Amino acid sequence: MIPKKAANPAGHRPTGYRVLLIDDNAHLLTAVEDGLRLMGHEVKSSAVGADAARLMELLEPDVVVADIVMPEVDMFDTFRKLKAINPAARIIAISGNGHLLSVAAKLGVAHVLAKPFELKRLDLLIRMAARAGNS
Repeated sequence: MIPKKAANPAGHRPTGYRVLLIDDNAHLLTAVEDGLRLMGHEVKSSAVGADAARLMELLEPDVVVADIVMPEVDMFDTFRKLKAINPAARIIAISGNGHLLSVAAKLGVAHVLAKPFELKRLDLLIRMAARAGNS
């Protein structure tokens, strides 16, 4: 099981959160995963949207970061399933489509983030979402 707080790579006191990252773009997935780890987060990722609910139950992440547009799965339905598993789930929806981000915001995700984005901005949103979920 992933610890509540992630240890940073240098082994100093924990600085990050448990993050589940879902995106079908392999390059983005790898770059974001590596970057978030360097920022102190414990990151597990999948390129398969259908894995989100199973991984949510297994990993109990503090925050889920998920692309809205995924092949073979309706991510809006997936967001509803994640909320059914854990009503306090903190989800950050990412997409290059502004309309889809508006729809996601209406579904009650914690934050939306337009692609392309800066990793520092995602880190800030993760920290804000995780703190809100822990209060």
